[in-house]
Amino acid sequence: MKHFYAGIGLVVPFLFSASLSVSSEKTVMNKSGISFRANKYQGGAEDYYPSHICQGALKAKVSLADIGISDEKLMIGVECVAGDFDRNRYLDFVFFKTPVSKSILDYSMAKIVFFEGAKVKTVSDLKNPPRNLLPEKKRGPCNESFKQDALVQYGNGDANRTAVFIANQGIWKENRCASESN
Repeated sequence: MKHFYAGIGLVVPFLFSASLSVSSEKTVMNKSGISFRANKYQGGAEDYYPSHICQGALKAKVSLADIGISDEKLMIGVECVAGDFDRNRYLDFVFFKTPVSKSILDYSMAKIVFFEGAKVKTVSDLKNPPRNLLPEKKRGPCNESFKQDALVQYGNGDANRTAVFIANQGIWKENRCASESN
């Protein structure tokens, strides 16, 4: 089953939907075996929890056990962010290490699985990751915009943060700036 999003939002058969903005000339496909939907958890701050809930099975043998996500948990659904972080027109997924307790909502680690069609292209780790999607070409809190989807976290008293994947170097570039409440 093909999943793709284009234009003003996501077009996914039946159950899964989310609102992701993508430029009208770009179609992003999902052949990963993972479906996603908007994370509706209300925790106070608008972006306190990751943008999406992902569920399904990774077709490729990628272990998420080191960040506390078993195959069984992934089938039920886990917090994640879905976006095209490497600009290859296939959805990639950010999976977060399970917090120690529900009262501590800082994610110390994330594993990002990049796809090329149905195949895993590469896997990357990111320490202390921002937890929400910054769609391509949308201006972030540090007055920057990117040619691909990125990660963002608004400070709410702490520093605002963004992270963008530099595909030709295989690294994440992070940026911090003061939040408006500082």
